[in-house]
Amino acid sequence: MNSSENTSSDPAQGHDGAVPAQPHPELAATVLRAAGLAKAWTGAHTGAIVLSALALIASTSGLVSLGAEAIVLDALTLVTAVGGWILLCAWMIAVRDVLAARGAAVPETWKIWVPWLIPIYAWFGPFLAMRALTSHVEELRQVRARWWAGFVLSNVMWFQASLFASTALATMGLTFSAVAIVTSYLALRTLIDRTTDSLSTGPLSAG
Repeated sequence: MNSSENTSSDPAQGHDGAVPAQPHPELAATVLRAAGLAKAWTGAHTGAIVLSALALIASTSGLVSLGAEAIVLDALTLVTAVGGWILLCAWMIAVRDVLAARGAAVPETWKIWVPWLIPIYAWFGPFLAMRALTSHVEELRQVRARWWAGFVLSNVMWFQASLFASTALATMGLTFSAVAIVTSYLALRTLIDRTTDSLSTGPLSAG
């Protein structure tokens, strides 16, 4: 019995290179709470973007004239963007804490939230952080790609639409942006759910 305990005390010495799923109920509970909040706020931000896109398409087509509504939509988009960023980062940091407690290699905390704020780095830094935190779930590779590709495409198409106001190109850009952000959000929900579940069920692959 003592021999077994001594062997399992080193996370890197599990069978087949696995890091044993050691019990950390308080950390797991934090991840679960953070997951719900992250999904709710990023979902709200996705909804705000879709509503803004629809409103701008209607305005561009001459169906409506936006006044105070545009200010409200801009404010809603900004508030949900900040809230979504904070709470998604909080979930990622909670995941990091669980992985670190189990002996897995994890990125430094600043590499989770700072990349979103730095021009150019923001185009790939958050993806690298997410990959480091979810790579132990093998089937999430394509899900991660959909999440980040959708997010980047949505921003690019929104910017493209802003360059061609009152044209068909603007309508196309806004439409693609809305579809891309919804695709990204659905992939993010899967990332959050499966990663959260993995931390409370099975062993983690070392490295």
